Amino acid sequence: MGLLERIKALVKANINDILQKAEDPEQALDSLIRTMEEDLAEARAGMAAAMREERRLRDSHEYHRQQAETMKQRAEQAVRKGDDELAREALRRRRKHLQEAEGVGEQWEVENRALAELRSSFAVLEAKVEEARRKREALLARKRLARVRRDLQETSGVGRSGVTERTFDRLTDRIDDLEAEAEAYAELALRDVQTQVARLDELREETVADIETELQGIKRRLGKPA
Repeated sequence: MGLLERIKALVKANINDILQKAEDPEQALDSLIRTMEEDLAEARAGMAAAMREERRLRDSHEYHRQQAETMKQRAEQAVRKGDDELAREALRRRRKHLQEAEGVGEQWEVENRALAELRSSFAVLEAKVEEARRKREALLARKRLARVRRDLQETSGVGRSGVTERTFDRLTDRIDDLEAEAEAYAELALRDVQTQVARLDELREETVADIETELQGIKRRLGKPA
């Protein structure tokens, strides 16, 4: 299974379901968090490599585009000097650079889409890891609460039981706060991710529009139909 497929599977995982089905919820959460952190590290490295490749393709596209324009100018200069053979050679080179620019432009667009998907998946997985960590914190707090409850049942004497009851109440309130924070964070993180994905889609559309504008310009210069 590829990295993106693994990330999507982890993102779809329902942490509450995992906890309910696990014999040892704490161990299950630890394993899930460890897996997600490993995939986050791999995704981070993958994004760095994808960004380098995107820059390489962008620079290559710009290089061939500029070279095509340079060859056009040389062909015009050769025509002015009456050197048709030199003009033909410049036009042949121009056509080659145009073909290279078109091919690289298609690769650039594909790389941009892949990078945008990886970025959005990375952001979603980060939010999922944070949700799992908060669930784990709440789970540990509940275990502490269970120990306090046990101590409370074993305690005799008003004074000691009164102190323990207050401790019990504070832990209960803290757990309620942790679980509320986890739910709120998950909701806010999802909204933030949706905003990021929307922005990435906008950037991708802008990139596609820029490439299309350049392509139409080349077609106009060559006298080809749009």
